[in-house]
This record gives sequence, C-alpha cells and structure tokens, in this order.
Amino acid sequence: MLAANEMILSHLINVSQMMDAGTSTMGQVARAKAHASLVVREVCQLAREVCGGNGIILDNHVMK
Repeated sequence: MLAANEMILSHLINVSQMMDAGTSTMGQVARAKAHASLVVREVCQLAREVCGGNGIILDNHVMK
C-alpha cells in the first residue's frame, strides 16, 4: 500500500503544479481526484477488514 500512496501523492503534486502553471486540463484534475478517491476507499476498506468491527466504532481510534 505504501507504493500506491506514494504514487498518488506524486501524481497529485504533479497535477497541482500543472494547475499553478496553467497547463493542466479539467480532465487531468478529475482523473487525479477520481484515482486518489478510489485508492483511499480501498485503503479504508482494508483497514476496516483488518480491524474488524473496531474500524467503524466511534470509541476506537481506528476510525479517526
């Protein structure tokens, strides 16, 4: 998972730098956001699966 996180971070940094320079398109921004959201959902799903029901109970720090 660490490699996926690093990949997403570098992709988002690249797209944000392109936005600052005015060379990005809305399609690039949308794809970066969609891909990051997809991977984040997968990571959260895996964390909930590993931690069992403790991942969705407010009393535990897993959810935070």
